[in-house]
Amino acid sequence: LHITATYYPATRYGGPIRSVHGLCGALAAAGHEVEVYTTNVDGAGISDVPVSTPVEMGGVSVTYFPAVTLGQRFYYSRLMGTALRAHIKKFDVVHTHAQFVWPSYEAGRVARLHDVPLVHAPRGMIDRTLVRQKSGFLKRAWIYGLDRANLEGAAALHVTSEIEKAEIEAFGLAIHRYVIIPNGVDDIEGPVQHAAQGGSGNAPVILFLGRISWKKGIDRLIEALTYVPAAELVIAGNDEEGYRGVLDGIVARLGLADRVRFVGEVSGSEK
Repeated sequence: LHITATYYPATRYGGPIRSVHGLCGALAAAGHEVEVYTTNVDGAGISDVPVSTPVEMGGVSVTYFPAVTLGQRFYYSRLMGTALRAHIKKFDVVHTHAQFVWPSYEAGRVARLHDVPLVHAPRGMIDRTLVRQKSGFLKRAWIYGLDRANLEGAAALHVTSEIEKAEIEAFGLAIHRYVIIPNGVDDIEGPVQHAAQGGSGNAPVILFLGRISWKKGIDRLIEALTYVPAAELVIAGNDEEGYRGVLDGIVARLGLADRVRFVGEVSGSEK
Protein backbone atom coordinates (compact mmCIF):
# COMPACT_ATOMS: atom_id res chain seq x y z
CA LEU A 1 0.00 0.00 0.00
CA HIS A 2 1.35 3.38 -1.05
CA ILE A 3 0.00 6.50 0.62
CA THR A 4 0.33 9.88 -1.08
CA ALA A 5 -1.65 13.06 -0.46
CA THR A 6 -2.09 13.80 -4.18
CA TYR A 7 -1.95 11.71 -7.35
CA TYR A 8 -2.77 11.74 -11.04
CA PRO A 9 -4.46 13.67 -12.62
CA ALA A 10 -3.37 16.45 -10.20
CA THR A 11 -0.01 16.97 -11.94
CA ARG A 12 0.23 20.55 -10.64
CA TYR A 13 1.98 19.11 -7.57
CA GLY A 14 5.06 18.21 -9.57
CA GLY A 15 7.59 15.40 -9.49
CA PRO A 16 6.50 13.22 -6.55
CA ILE A 17 3.21 12.33 -8.29
CA ARG A 18 5.11 11.07 -11.33
CA SER A 19 7.80 9.27 -9.36
CA VAL A 20 5.34 7.58 -6.99
CA HIS A 21 3.18 6.44 -9.92
CA GLY A 22 6.27 5.20 -11.75
CA LEU A 23 7.40 3.29 -8.66
CA CYS A 24 3.96 1.72 -8.20
CA GLY A 25 3.74 0.76 -11.86
CA ALA A 26 7.19 -0.84 -11.78
CA LEU A 27 6.28 -2.82 -8.65
CA ALA A 28 3.08 -4.04 -10.33
CA ALA A 29 5.02 -5.04 -13.45
CA ALA A 30 7.39 -7.02 -11.22
CA GLY A 31 4.45 -9.08 -9.98
CA HIS A 32 3.48 -7.33 -6.77
CA GLU A 33 -0.08 -6.42 -5.85
CA VAL A 34 -0.01 -2.64 -5.45
CA GLU A 35 -2.64 -0.28 -4.11
CA VAL A 36 -2.57 3.48 -3.66
CA TYR A 37 -4.63 5.51 -1.19
CA THR A 38 -4.75 9.20 -2.05
CA THR A 39 -7.10 12.19 -2.11
CA ASN A 40 -9.01 13.89 -4.90
CA VAL A 41 -7.57 17.32 -4.08
CA ASP A 42 -6.34 19.32 -7.09
CA GLY A 43 -5.35 22.84 -6.13
CA ALA A 44 -8.36 24.83 -5.01
CA GLY A 45 -10.67 22.23 -6.59
CA ILE A 46 -10.94 18.47 -6.91
CA SER A 47 -10.06 15.95 -9.60
CA ASP A 48 -12.83 14.42 -11.70
CA VAL A 49 -12.38 10.90 -10.29
CA PRO A 50 -14.60 8.36 -8.47
CA VAL A 51 -14.21 8.53 -4.69
CA SER A 52 -13.88 5.72 -2.14
CA THR A 53 -13.82 3.05 -4.86
CA PRO A 54 -10.73 1.51 -6.50
CA VAL A 55 -9.75 2.66 -10.00
CA GLU A 56 -7.27 0.66 -12.10
CA MET A 57 -4.41 2.79 -13.43
CA GLY A 58 -1.52 1.09 -15.20
CA GLY A 59 -1.81 -2.12 -13.21
CA VAL A 60 -2.18 -0.23 -9.93
CA SER A 61 -5.38 -0.02 -7.86
CA VAL A 62 -5.90 3.64 -6.89
CA THR A 63 -8.53 4.75 -4.37
CA TYR A 64 -9.30 8.48 -4.09
CA PHE A 65 -10.79 9.85 -0.88
CA PRO A 66 -12.38 13.28 -0.37
CA ALA A 67 -10.25 15.47 1.86
CA VAL A 68 -10.29 18.81 3.66
CA THR A 69 -7.26 21.07 3.16
CA LEU A 70 -5.84 23.87 5.26
CA GLY A 71 -4.18 26.44 3.01
CA GLN A 72 -4.03 23.81 0.26
CA ARG A 73 -2.09 21.51 2.64
CA PHE A 74 -2.68 18.91 5.37
CA TYR A 75 -5.27 16.84 3.38
CA TYR A 76 -7.37 15.45 6.21
CA SER A 77 -9.71 12.66 5.06
CA ARG A 78 -12.05 10.95 7.50
CA LEU A 79 -12.91 8.26 4.94
CA MET A 80 -9.26 7.47 4.26
CA GLY A 81 -8.73 7.05 7.99
CA THR A 82 -11.65 4.63 8.16
CA ALA A 83 -10.28 2.61 5.22
CA LEU A 84 -6.80 2.46 6.76
CA ARG A 85 -8.10 1.10 10.05
CA ALA A 86 -10.30 -1.44 8.26
CA HIS A 87 -7.81 -2.76 5.69
CA ILE A 88 -4.24 -2.08 6.88
CA LYS A 89 -3.69 -5.67 8.08
CA LYS A 90 -4.04 -7.11 4.57
CA PHE A 91 -0.88 -5.37 3.38
CA ASP A 92 2.66 -6.67 3.75
CA VAL A 93 4.24 -3.20 3.55
CA VAL A 94 2.94 0.36 3.87
CA HIS A 95 4.98 2.98 1.96
CA THR A 96 4.15 6.61 2.76
CA HIS A 97 5.25 9.62 0.73
CA ALA A 98 5.87 13.27 1.72
CA GLN A 99 6.18 15.03 5.05
CA PHE A 100 3.86 17.45 6.90
CA VAL A 101 0.67 15.92 5.44
CA TRP A 102 -2.03 14.05 7.32
CA PRO A 103 -2.29 10.95 5.03
CA SER A 104 1.37 10.03 5.63
CA TYR A 105 1.12 10.64 9.36
CA GLU A 106 -2.11 8.67 9.83
CA ALA A 107 -1.03 5.75 7.62
CA GLY A 108 2.24 5.52 9.55
CA ARG A 109 0.45 5.60 12.88
CA VAL A 110 -2.06 2.91 11.89
CA ALA A 111 0.63 0.72 10.31
CA ARG A 112 2.71 0.82 13.50
CA LEU A 113 -0.36 0.14 15.63
CA HIS A 114 -1.00 -3.08 13.68
CA ASP A 115 2.68 -4.09 13.28
CA VAL A 116 2.70 -3.66 9.50
CA PRO A 117 6.20 -2.70 8.26
CA LEU A 118 6.37 1.00 7.42
CA VAL A 119 8.62 2.58 4.79
CA HIS A 120 8.52 6.37 4.68
CA ALA A 121 9.78 8.63 1.89
CA PRO A 122 10.04 12.27 3.08
CA ARG A 123 10.52 13.37 -0.56
CA GLY A 124 13.14 15.95 0.30
CA MET A 125 10.95 17.81 2.79
CA ILE A 126 13.06 17.16 5.92
CA ASP A 127 15.62 19.77 4.94
CA ARG A 128 17.14 22.36 7.28
CA THR A 129 16.90 25.24 4.80
CA LEU A 130 13.28 24.52 3.85
CA VAL A 131 12.26 24.12 7.48
CA ARG A 132 14.02 27.35 8.47
CA GLN A 133 12.64 29.46 5.60
CA LYS A 134 8.95 28.66 5.86
CA SER A 135 6.76 27.76 8.88
CA GLY A 136 9.85 26.64 10.76
CA PHE A 137 8.25 26.37 14.21
CA LEU A 138 5.31 24.31 12.95
CA LYS A 139 7.54 22.01 10.91
CA ARG A 140 9.90 21.36 13.82
CA ALA A 141 6.89 20.67 16.04
CA TRP A 142 5.64 18.17 13.44
CA ILE A 143 9.01 16.42 13.14
CA TYR A 144 9.90 16.24 16.83
CA GLY A 145 6.39 15.94 18.23
CA LEU A 146 3.58 14.64 16.07
CA ASP A 147 5.57 12.52 13.60
CA ARG A 148 8.63 11.47 15.59
CA ALA A 149 7.21 8.04 16.44
CA ASN A 150 6.56 7.33 12.76
CA LEU A 151 10.02 8.46 11.66
CA GLU A 152 11.87 6.54 14.35
CA GLY A 153 9.51 3.56 14.25
CA ALA A 154 9.67 3.04 10.48
CA ALA A 155 11.38 -0.09 9.18
CA ALA A 156 13.24 2.24 6.81
CA LEU A 157 13.30 5.75 5.40
CA HIS A 158 13.39 5.80 1.61
CA VAL A 159 15.59 8.67 0.42
CA THR A 160 16.69 9.43 -3.12
CA SER A 161 20.25 10.63 -2.46
CA GLU A 162 23.09 10.81 0.05
CA ILE A 163 22.39 14.54 0.41
CA GLU A 164 18.79 13.89 1.47
CA LYS A 165 20.01 11.32 4.00
CA ALA A 166 22.54 13.79 5.44
CA GLU A 167 19.88 16.49 5.80
CA ILE A 168 17.63 14.16 7.80
CA GLU A 169 20.54 12.99 9.97
CA ALA A 170 21.16 16.62 10.94
CA PHE A 171 17.85 16.60 12.86
CA GLY A 172 19.27 14.05 15.32
CA LEU A 173 16.47 11.50 15.03
CA ALA A 174 17.00 7.83 15.88
CA ILE A 175 16.25 6.49 12.40
CA HIS A 176 16.28 2.69 12.22
CA ARG A 177 17.51 2.35 8.63
CA TYR A 178 17.99 4.40 5.45
CA VAL A 179 17.54 2.98 1.96
CA ILE A 180 18.89 5.16 -0.86
CA ILE A 181 16.93 4.56 -4.08
CA PRO A 182 17.04 7.30 -6.75
CA ASN A 183 13.92 8.09 -8.76
CA GLY A 184 13.52 5.88 -11.80
CA VAL A 185 13.35 7.14 -15.39
CA ASP A 186 11.01 5.73 -18.01
CA ASP A 187 12.27 4.80 -21.45
CA ILE A 188 11.69 7.68 -23.88
CA GLU A 189 9.35 6.95 -26.76
CA GLY A 190 9.29 9.01 -29.94
CA PRO A 191 11.68 11.66 -31.28
CA VAL A 192 13.66 13.72 -28.80
CA GLN A 193 13.67 17.47 -29.32
CA HIS A 194 16.72 19.57 -28.50
CA ALA A 195 16.19 21.49 -25.26
CA ALA A 196 17.78 24.63 -26.75
CA GLN A 197 15.28 24.87 -29.60
CA GLY A 198 14.39 28.49 -30.13
CA GLY A 199 17.65 29.81 -28.68
CA SER A 200 20.73 31.11 -30.44
CA GLY A 201 21.77 27.59 -31.41
CA ASN A 202 25.42 28.18 -30.54
CA ALA A 203 25.62 29.01 -26.85
CA PRO A 204 25.95 26.28 -24.20
CA VAL A 205 22.59 25.60 -22.58
CA ILE A 206 21.93 25.16 -18.87
CA LEU A 207 18.59 23.40 -18.24
CA PHE A 208 16.45 23.61 -15.13
CA LEU A 209 13.64 21.02 -15.19
CA GLY A 210 11.10 21.10 -12.38
CA ARG A 211 8.38 23.11 -10.67
CA ILE A 212 8.97 26.85 -10.52
CA SER A 213 9.03 27.17 -6.73
CA TRP A 214 10.82 29.28 -4.13
CA LYS A 215 12.27 26.10 -2.61
CA LYS A 216 14.11 25.05 -5.79
CA GLY A 217 16.82 27.75 -5.69
CA ILE A 218 16.12 29.02 -9.22
CA ASP A 219 16.83 32.56 -8.04
CA ARG A 220 20.42 31.56 -7.24
CA LEU A 221 20.72 29.73 -10.54
CA ILE A 222 19.74 32.88 -12.45
CA GLU A 223 22.18 35.00 -10.44
CA ALA A 224 24.95 32.47 -11.12
CA LEU A 225 24.40 32.96 -14.85
CA THR A 226 26.21 36.30 -14.56
CA TYR A 227 29.42 34.29 -13.98
CA VAL A 228 28.89 32.27 -17.18
CA PRO A 229 28.51 34.95 -19.86
CA ALA A 230 28.55 32.52 -22.78
CA ALA A 231 25.65 30.34 -21.59
CA GLU A 232 21.88 30.42 -21.94
CA LEU A 233 19.44 29.19 -19.28
CA VAL A 234 16.26 27.28 -20.13
CA ILE A 235 13.72 26.96 -17.29
CA ALA A 236 11.10 24.26 -17.93
CA GLY A 237 8.31 23.74 -15.41
CA ASN A 238 4.86 24.79 -14.28
CA ASP A 239 4.35 27.91 -12.14
CA GLU A 240 1.67 26.73 -9.71
CA GLU A 241 2.87 29.03 -6.93
CA GLY A 242 2.98 32.22 -9.01
CA TYR A 243 6.72 32.58 -8.41
CA ARG A 244 7.56 33.42 -12.03
CA GLY A 245 7.10 37.16 -11.40
CA VAL A 246 9.85 37.15 -8.75
CA LEU A 247 12.23 35.41 -11.16
CA ASP A 248 11.33 37.80 -13.99
CA GLY A 249 12.32 40.65 -11.69
CA ILE A 250 15.72 39.07 -11.04
CA VAL A 251 16.26 38.49 -14.77
CA ALA A 252 15.41 42.12 -15.53
CA ARG A 253 17.59 43.49 -12.71
CA LEU A 254 20.61 41.51 -13.93
CA GLY A 255 20.04 42.30 -17.62
CA LEU A 256 19.69 38.64 -18.59
CA ALA A 257 16.49 38.78 -20.64
CA ASP A 258 18.29 37.62 -23.79
CA ARG A 259 19.81 34.60 -22.04
CA VAL A 260 17.01 33.23 -19.84
CA ARG A 261 13.97 31.51 -21.37
CA PHE A 262 10.92 30.10 -19.62
CA VAL A 263 9.34 27.36 -21.75
CA GLY A 264 6.54 26.18 -19.43
CA GLU A 265 5.75 22.65 -18.36
CA VAL A 266 7.06 19.77 -20.47
CA SER A 267 6.25 16.06 -20.33
CA GLY A 268 6.80 12.75 -22.11
CA SER A 269 9.21 12.78 -25.04
CA GLU A 270 9.25 16.58 -24.91
CA LYS A 271 10.83 16.31 -21.47
